[in-house]
Amino acid sequence: NKGLKCDKSFKRVAFSHPAKAVNEKFATDFTTENVENHYRTLKARYVEIKKARELSRAGWDDENKMITLDPIVAYTYTEAHPAAKPFINKPIENYEGLKIICGDDNATGSYATSLYSDLGEKYGFEDNENDNNDSPIEQQHSEGDGEGNSAPHVPSSPVTSSTFRAQRAKRGNNNSIMAELVTVVGEMAAAIKCPTPWAEILYGKVMELEGFSEQTLEEVFDHLHEKENEGRRFLVKRIEMRRAWVERFLNRDG
Repeated sequence: NKGLKCDKSFKRVAFSHPAKAVNEKFATDFTTENVENHYRTLKARYVEIKKARELSRAGWDDENKMITLDPIVAYTYTEAHPAAKPFINKPIENYEGLKIICGDDNATGSYATSLYSDLGEKYGFEDNENDNNDSPIEQQHSEGDGEGNSAPHVPSSPVTSSTFRAQRAKRGNNNSIMAELVTVVGEMAAAIKCPTPWAEILYGKVMELEGFSEQTLEEVFDHLHEKENEGRRFLVKRIEMRRAWVERFLNRDG
């Protein structure tokens, strides 16, 4: 409501508001940096949720706020992305709140009112329009928040532009490979759920044998179909062994 959300992050002053609210309610001493770090954790979770929702075979249960995937596809995907495991085929806690604070869009008035309508009035938050440190937290960091218990800033390792491009390209390739893998596994899962009737497979294996009349092969199929165990053993044999089996079958009848 105060316009402190900008693009994909917040102005730094926004992180002091929840710290103040929690500290006053629970007699704790969380700092702005604590809130910032927790926000990063939530943002990472939301990224995993968003990637999982964008999978081609993913469904969405809006009532339970749950990403739905076939169990086989879900297993394959979470083996490659373990961080996504808590968010697939399970209700996502506080999903609407995560959308507000971690989504790409600014918070709307309706969402902000429904979730936090009395927070600003209760704790007397100010706009702090003259705060000099109001840039997005992902772009600018201070050494402290002016209070004695500020957490120290940990500098990140220098990364060259070429390294960044290489890493981004690698991530893109991995995502593409994973998307293809998920699609293939999804098709396998669908085939397992709706397998081709074994009778159709048996008929094809019998009728491909050369050197026998069609009537003879029809009789062989009828016999094997009635005796399923014998028919399934016939299916796994090499074509030469299947042909020998048919010859023995004909001699037995003779």
